[in-house]
Amino acid sequence: MIPDGFVVLHRRDRPSRGERENPVEGHVETLVPIGQMAWVSFRPSHDGTLPLQFSVPLHVARRNGLAPDAAATVSLLTDGIHVIGPRTKPAS
Repeated sequence: MIPDGFVVLHRRDRPSRGERENPVEGHVETLVPIGQMAWVSFRPSHDGTLPLQFSVPLHVARRNGLAPDAAATVSLLTDGIHVIGPRTKPAS
C-alpha cells in the first residue's frame, strides 16, 4: 500500500534526481478532473495488475500532458511504502 501523498509524478521536461525515489514507468489509465485536482489511475509497465491511484493538481496534469493512455513515470517515496502480508489464521 502506498498513500496518495507518496506517489510523485515525474516532470516530462526534466529528469528526476532520484535521491529517495523508486521510479516506476507506466501509463495513465484514467484521469478525472475534480475542481483544481486530477485523480489519476496509473498502470505500471512491469505489472498492470497493480494499479496506483493518486491525485495531482490539475495544472500539473495539464503541464505533463496526462491523459488516458499517456506514458508517464512516477516515484514511490520510500517512507510511504507499507508491505501488508497475507492474513494468517490464528493458532487453535
